[in-house]
Amino acid sequence: MKVRDSLPDAGFHWFRDALSKACLTELDHWFRDGMNGPGARRSVRSLPDTAKGALQVLASRIQPESKPVRVVTFDKSEEANWALPWHRDFVITTADRQEVEGFSNWTRRNGVWHVRPPMALLEQMFFLRVLLDDTNEQSGDLEIVPTSHVGRHSRTAHEFDGDIEKASISTFGERGDILALHALILHRSAAAGARKARRAIRIDFSADALPEPLEWAD
Repeated sequence: MKVRDSLPDAGFHWFRDALSKACLTELDHWFRDGMNGPGARRSVRSLPDTAKGALQVLASRIQPESKPVRVVTFDKSEEANWALPWHRDFVITTADRQEVEGFSNWTRRNGVWHVRPPMALLEQMFFLRVLLDDTNEQSGDLEIVPTSHVGRHSRTAHEFDGDIEKASISTFGERGDILALHALILHRSAAAGARKARRAIRIDFSADALPEPLEWAD
């Protein structure tokens, strides 16, 4: 089953109140005990077992046989606040660098290899965004453009057909909500305007194995 067939045409879906209190507490401890900030990568293997199981159940509803392949944490606070312009994410992380046709623009960040894979791989990926805090118009949370994952993926926000500001929506939610998003959807994040925590976890999923000798980063 293709991701595009599983997610709504808009390219996103909310799972409201998706995690138990025990699971959220487990994630709180995991989040606190690791390195966080503006897009800190964490090991997939480090995810708590209970949370990993709950997330896998939701991911399987979008794409059977998918598995987590990357985990990134976002921790906006008074000490660490940032904004990101409209963009798509075109990279994955791998265990090592291997020269394989279709994989380009290799970079190594924080000890991890990042690479742009063939578009066909990205078209079958999605990610879950787990909210550990309530969000509102002051939280600097994610804004997305529904349906923007469809069509010419190389176009930038400036080339978007129509008024991107009018087409975009905010993704406010409550602690324990999970937002599923197509990997190629246009999104941005404003700086937080209030002195409150805004913790979120992004987990990328794929049902595809990488061509040998490439392997997903663990």
